[in-house]
Amino acid sequence: MYLFRIMVEVTHMKETQLPLDCGGAFVGVYLRSSNILDAIKIAESELLDDKYLPVRTFEAVEIDVEDLTGENEEYTSEGDPETSDLIDIFNNGGLWYTAFNTFPLEEEQAH
Repeated sequence: MYLFRIMVEVTHMKETQLPLDCGGAFVGVYLRSSNILDAIKIAESELLDDKYLPVRTFEAVEIDVEDLTGENEEYTSEGDPETSDLIDIFNNGGLWYTAFNTFPLEEEQAH
């Protein structure tokens, strides 16, 4: 098994938790999988199940678990899991959504 970070652009769908005044959001999904293609499929499926409509996946990277230490928080920013959380995902499964970075509606972007 491998640990991956999949970055996905999502938009609204019925019963979404995204604010109605945004056009969508960018979110990272950390999960373990046997290969990168399955990781992408799982991330998109989980987002869809949680009422976030995946528009496009724009990044998929494997995270080297052996390089993760308490002092090395290179993958951590606001909303990201800490090293111990990443190791737990690698060892036990599950997934972690990063903070949803929303963007404005298209008509607001034009102004």
